[in-house]
Amino acid sequence: MRQIIYTLSILCMATLLSCSEGGDSLPTPTPIKGESLPIGEIIQPRSWTVADGKAVVCATPSSDNVFYVYSLPDWKFMYSTGVYGDGPNDFDTYNNIALKGNGDMGYLSLRDYRRNGQISKYAVDNRSIKMTGTIPRPKYGRKKFHIDNIPCIDGKYYASLNFHRGDDAYSIFIDDVESGKHIDSIKTSSAIEVEYDSKGEPYHTRNIIDGKLASRGSRIALMYDAPLIRRVDFYDVSSSGKISLFKSVGDSIDDNLIDRIKAMMDSKPERLSGCLDIFTTDNHIYMLDIDCKFEMIDNGMKPHFIGTWVRVYDWDGNLTGYYELDAPAMRIIASGDDSYFYTYSSEEDFDHVHRYMLN
Repeated sequence: MRQIIYTLSILCMATLLSCSEGGDSLPTPTPIKGESLPIGEIIQPRSWTVADGKAVVCATPSSDNVFYVYSLPDWKFMYSTGVYGDGPNDFDTYNNIALKGNGDMGYLSLRDYRRNGQISKYAVDNRSIKMTGTIPRPKYGRKKFHIDNIPCIDGKYYASLNFHRGDDAYSIFIDDVESGKHIDSIKTSSAIEVEYDSKGEPYHTRNIIDGKLASRGSRIALMYDAPLIRRVDFYDVSSSGKISLFKSVGDSIDDNLIDRIKAMMDSKPERLSGCLDIFTTDNHIYMLDIDCKFEMIDNGMKPHFIGTWVRVYDWDGNLTGYYELDAPAMRIIASGDDSYFYTYSSEEDFDHVHRYMLN
């Protein structure tokens, strides 16, 4: 098997620094065994998702095509399509799936960096992938420091993580898609350190307790991403764009915990733990947690997994499943009917995926 060596810059992007499998608010996980499903195509995956009920793998330019499509739940190869290049129908080298964590929204969303990061929508049928439109680009009068916007309330609003000047935590911002007008915001229990320039403008942030957003309808979930923490906050967004917290589940966050995390980040950069990936369906949220150590090799790092877990919540904030996987994993998707979830580890060749049965 091919081993991927992770550089320090990639680790920083992951924002998962140090730790052990923390979070004593969870029950004992249920061991679950997966089925290894072979992949006959030669693919170097960049990302994957589910669109129009099918699994879509977006490959790197080293692969023959951009997209590889598989039927679910059996994971049978259907077709590949698209090429990277400079032609009018080619895809840009840096194109990638957008809004992946939001799951199957009835279309494939793709970020096009030749069009200033425009997100385009594609229909995925049984034979081809065709562009059907674009998602309006947000209009911001402020500098953004965090993740992509996610649509909520059927695309009427964008939700994003950002911070108010002087704050030491991210807030969830709700903005109108059409006008770009800021509607509402609510401060989260995240923790950040912000550096400002001589003009008082923020230019660098250090994430102590980070988070990932996902949405369905009027609901938004914030999955906290930090060592020692297993927590999710659930929010409602009204038709007028007002956001309110209705439930928090998992670990409490206080100044003492934040100080402990800072100390661990500074002292043990060779260990990573936390929520590495998320995926959502209409009824559930899947969170992939890992704990691993990294061995220094040349100018990179080689991962050694200690454990891999999956938490499953419904959109009312209830933990409906907590599983300990029998194989390392770094990416997760799920079928729309929540009967299976699928994982793979980028430390191995993409010659199989693991399928786990839930129902």
